[in-house]
Amino acid sequence: MGQAGRLHPAFCEHLRRSYCQRSRLYYRRALRRRHWRSKLFDYVAGWAGDMEKVIAWGEAVQKMARELIDRVQKKYPPGKKRLERRGQALYNFKKGSARMNGINRTNDYAFKRIFGSEEGKEALLGFLNAVLKLPPGRELADLELIDRELDPEYLLDKAARLDVLAKTAAGTLVNIEVQIANRFDIDRRTLFYWARLYQGQLKAGQGFSELRKTITVNVLGFDWFPDERYHHVFRLREDETDMQLNDHLEIHFLELKKVRKREWEPDNPLEAWLMYLNNLEGEELQMIAEKNPAIKKALTIEEIFKKSERERRLYELREKAIRDEISMMAGAKEEGRVEGRLETKQDVIVKFMETRFKTDPAEIYEAVRNITNQDVLDNVLTKLFVANSLDEALGIISNAVN
Repeated sequence: MGQAGRLHPAFCEHLRRSYCQRSRLYYRRALRRRHWRSKLFDYVAGWAGDMEKVIAWGEAVQKMARELIDRVQKKYPPGKKRLERRGQALYNFKKGSARMNGINRTNDYAFKRIFGSEEGKEALLGFLNAVLKLPPGRELADLELIDRELDPEYLLDKAARLDVLAKTAAGTLVNIEVQIANRFDIDRRTLFYWARLYQGQLKAGQGFSELRKTITVNVLGFDWFPDERYHHVFRLREDETDMQLNDHLEIHFLELKKVRKREWEPDNPLEAWLMYLNNLEGEELQMIAEKNPAIKKALTIEEIFKKSERERRLYELREKAIRDEISMMAGAKEEGRVEGRLETKQDVIVKFMETRFKTDPAEIYEAVRNITNQDVLDNVLTKLFVANSLDEALGIISNAVN
């Protein structure tokens, strides 16, 4: 072997020392792992630095690694964890709380950012055209978004309304709201907010002729109507002749759960949108996105949304508020069932006021204990769930006492 093919003695010494140092390091680590100590000791304790033992030591480590992998696979069969995650995801989907890539589309903050932004106009127009089912040639082509800036602290308010409000070229107001928690008053709630939008069009000095059609679209995460239809539309009509008074009132209810229970049609634009809002994923989502450019646009906005740290933080704030609201209402409902006792319902009202408005429990209890009719207590609790301020809540309790 020529000089060019030989290793320099200094380099060989460097390799020997490196192996020795590495072996001592591995030995110290092995001492901390009792199940490795006995096997490593034979290879490391009598270390002499020659290559044969280096090779033997490496083979021994590989063997122990394979044994460790075998033990893990016997205890946790391959795919078990993955199957558990898939099962949990399917369960969440059926419960209406599944997320697509970390985003729950029925989170009203995410909904507002996807459909209530300038870049989301295409998605909003596609969704509304699917809901309103306007005749050919009369579909919505443009909208003016009436945006209301949100204070991040407002997102923590469990009763806050994060709706999407827009105006068509004809001046029609369209309001879309996602409601996940069943407050058992969606019929009255939607009429109340519809009326506020309708009368809010008039300014000082304007006549009633200035009023324009107002449409409300409610996306519900719960079943409200007893039949199997997922889309209900209400207008003003005369009882006997079915004659329409005018077209100014139009209220839509979309029930997401009912779409999941049926064989939905991907070619039906409205069913495709409702399955999108049901957190559809995978190949079915890609299929409807290819057929519906507006849904594809919504998915593009989702990607932008996910990359913004600020948007994610605000999204999580809102998600927490929604979870707290659902838990609070479920707890209140459960407590209200206990033997129908007046004290229980009174305590629920006191606890709600303390949690929501930070009131003094003693003062509220002093007022509530004078309400002894169970129906009145139920009515008070229902109204408190939609109260927007402390003064409004105190007024509800005061009126019930009087």
